[in-house]
Amino acid sequence: MADLPDGDAAPLWNSVQTILALPMEKRRYAGHDHGTDERQDILWEETVSDHRRNSKRVADGISKGEFVTTRTERDKTLSLPDRMLHALQVNLRAGHRPPSEAGGLVDMKIPVNRL
Repeated sequence: MADLPDGDAAPLWNSVQTILALPMEKRRYAGHDHGTDERQDILWEETVSDHRRNSKRVADGISKGEFVTTRTERDKTLSLPDRMLHALQVNLRAGHRPPSEAGGLVDMKIPVNRL
């Protein structure tokens, strides 16, 4: 996976370029947004044109080499997100929670001696 710790930024670039090749007026919905130093509001939707103009990492004029270098260096400084193991358990089940345990409880399985 490209967008995880130790991921490969080149396939991520290629995937983003597929989105940026869509018609400029096409609306794009963000999977997540954390705001910026300049913008505290959550940005959940924008056009392809907006993203190509405003994205800090993939705006027009940024090369694949620049992106891969920047992303690779940045990712080396990041730790595993707090709820990554929880999210993966749901993502691997196509958005469904793990099956219920005895008594109807849904438990996330988190290894205590790995990661």
